[in-house]
Amino acid sequence: MKRSSTLNLALAWAAVAAVATGLASVPAFAHHASPRIAAASVVAPASTPAPSTSAGTQHASVRPSQTAVTVRPTVTKATVTSRPTATNAPTARPETAKAVAPKVAPAKPAAPKPVAEKPAPVRTPTGTFIQIGSWFKPIVVANQSQSAINACGPAVVWSGTLPGLGSGTTWLAGHNYCGFAFWDHLSIGSTLTIHDSAGTFTYKIVSRLHLEHQGGTAVGIKHDDLMLQTCTSTGTSITYADLVS
Repeated sequence: MKRSSTLNLALAWAAVAAVATGLASVPAFAHHASPRIAAASVVAPASTPAPSTSAGTQHASVRPSQTAVTVRPTVTKATVTSRPTATNAPTARPETAKAVAPKVAPAKPAAPKPVAEKPAPVRTPTGTFIQIGSWFKPIVVANQSQSAINACGPAVVWSGTLPGLGSGTTWLAGHNYCGFAFWDHLSIGSTLTIHDSAGTFTYKIVSRLHLEHQGGTAVGIKHDDLMLQTCTSTGTSITYADLVS
């Protein structure tokens, strides 16, 4: 029985030694987060002298020394060389869509309404004047006065008298560039009136004569009741009219 106990105790010591040897062979991890286990301190049992055995029937008693084996692994804190710095992640905020007002084209200003032009007041001619339609001109008596014609004013009585002041031919003259050019285009058969102190006299266009020169003497051209003389681009135009009323 004692031999069995002694053998068991020896086996136990061998197991402890094996564990200690295994722990010593574990490599250390300097950069791992787990604690490093250093080799265990193994306290070997004190040498106990075996008891003397006699040749008698008594068996030698082997009592191992009750020496405690303390296995305390040394815990080494792992050194963490790099620790990630906590970075505050940006908070995702949904962007609020900005309301965009629709572009409205400016309204085109309304076209101004045409303003009806007031007709020019109709001037009522007074005194002595000649009237053809809406056109009229004063008449001045200036026999044989070229300067009166050149003044570009009234129609000039070149020869004769006014209708209400005598008989004969009334000869009126005016430059084409002074507003009398249309006399050359009066239609045959159209009428005109002359107003003087004696009343209103109506004439009817009956004929026209063209001369190839301007000014000078003319024989046999004075006839009928009224003559309207004006220049043309190359000569002279004389329109004849008879008194109607």
